[in-house]
Amino acid sequence: MPFHLVGIDEAGYGPLLGPLVVSAVVFELPDAMLAHQCQLPKIICLWKKLSHIVAPGKSRDKIAVCDSKALYTPARGIKELEKTALVFKRLLKPDYRSHNGLTIPLSADDNEINKLVKTLRAELNKNYIRFREVKAGIIEPSDFNGGIRRLRNKADFLWEVSGGLIKYCVDKYSSGNTVIVRAGKQGGRNYYLPYMQRLFAGKTVRSVEQGFDNSSYIIKSKPASDATVSFIKDGDSSEFVIALASIFSKYYRELGMFKLNRFFRSHIPSLKPTSGYYTDSRRFIRTINPLFDKLNLSRHDFIRIK
Repeated sequence: MPFHLVGIDEAGYGPLLGPLVVSAVVFELPDAMLAHQCQLPKIICLWKKLSHIVAPGKSRDKIAVCDSKALYTPARGIKELEKTALVFKRLLKPDYRSHNGLTIPLSADDNEINKLVKTLRAELNKNYIRFREVKAGIIEPSDFNGGIRRLRNKADFLWEVSGGLIKYCVDKYSSGNTVIVRAGKQGGRNYYLPYMQRLFAGKTVRSVEQGFDNSSYIIKSKPASDATVSFIKDGDSSEFVIALASIFSKYYRELGMFKLNRFFRSHIPSLKPTSGYYTDSRRFIRTINPLFDKLNLSRHDFIRIK
């Protein structure tokens, strides 16, 4: 019986500009790749299983799956980040060549992406692995601001988005199957039991471990276990699926930043692009400030309150 492995991570929790993005990636894996160690399942390392085509860092001939911060900097550009995201995205059907009005890829080589897709698909098939889905919650500043005003807590808003993705994946894939969710820590939180119990009301949720490095929970629906959910510190460096989720989140965020920079630079050509983080965004906001009244734009739609 196959099982489903889910990775969840965010990008853009701290900036003043641009979207917050939380992404989930879902793989279907053969039961032979799953073993139980104490109360928590142990999964064969996907970096090792797919080592012929995937690398845990930037590679000339392979697909880099690693912490998105190792693939992208403003100086280096979006090319490597985009290549990895689109190779995995094109395993899914249909293949979309646009995102929110942008034609993609922006920088990565289309032919190289297609070649890597064929090689990756063959390697996945050889190992009886399927890439099932990528689902992203893209929260623009206006919705981010509304969520903060409603909940009065930034960490709780991040949990609302991330928890929604966790529940979506568990509900969708747990019917008759084991679901294992690996997620990055949420806003520095270590104790998630009350949040998990509210999220899965009507089911039994039990904590296995709650600590600085790992917080893990088992969700039971009699007679069998539905899911195991773990929140892992620095998971984008240690867990394949969290790293891939971080890449999608960062990619979608950077597409949003590309659109934002392009829009304001169309009105102020000399404007230096921003990454949206606090210090640089203050410089950017000071420069564009006259445009809000001139173009009848709402600051609420562009600038976060926290």
